[in-house]
Amino acid sequence: MTMRTIEHTQPGPVLLVLHISAGTVTVTADPEFTTAALTLAPLTDGDTTAERAAASTTVSHRGARLDVRVPATPTAPQVIGLSLPGLTITGGTVVAGTIGGHGNSGKVTLGPTGLATTSGAGLAADVRLPAGSTVRITADSAAVILDGPLADAEVVTTSGSVDITGAADVFASTDSGAIHLYVPTGGRAYARTGSGSIDITTAPDVPANALDVASRTGRIRIRPTPGPASEL
Repeated sequence: MTMRTIEHTQPGPVLLVLHISAGTVTVTADPEFTTAALTLAPLTDGDTTAERAAASTTVSHRGARLDVRVPATPTAPQVIGLSLPGLTITGGTVVAGTIGGHGNSGKVTLGPTGLATTSGAGLAADVRLPAGSTVRITADSAAVILDGPLADAEVVTTSGSVDITGAADVFASTDSGAIHLYVPTGGRAYARTGSGSIDITTAPDVPANALDVASRTGRIRIRPTPGPASEL
């Protein structure tokens, strides 16, 4: 598997700005990390389209700021089975074990020769940041996981899930993805979804006015630790 590593040599907390379409993003912040680093690898071995996307990713270093932009590159159609002719499904997210996998979006076409699929190149982005860093992530169907003592976290996705633990100030927004947050003592959270659910766990002393949460049709659950869950 081809992997690309991006290193930011300036020590101390950074501002990471990451744009990615499909795949997964895992960010870990830790006081033991003195500099920022990011690795990109295809989610699927042998995915040459994802390898090209990693190689074509643009990177900018400006002081304490690290900008990373992964290009959205569709794959060529792959015929994987025989099915009904003439049916095309577009404009949605495809999630199936053999149809592009988790974190990919694209197109499914059922034609005379079989089932053909296309999807964005799926990349796994593994990020290491010093404690106190700030992240701004924009994604389409990529699932985003942030863990550790971040200063601020802003994550916006279309259908990708958002899971944030430990950030002091959180802005999370998604159309149909699910949001899971843990808000520590002194933390604040702003969360919005269209149809996705929102699940927030807080430290016991986080006041209600530190949370700004809304969803058009999704379920919202907020619970302090320890204590019973409350359904809205």
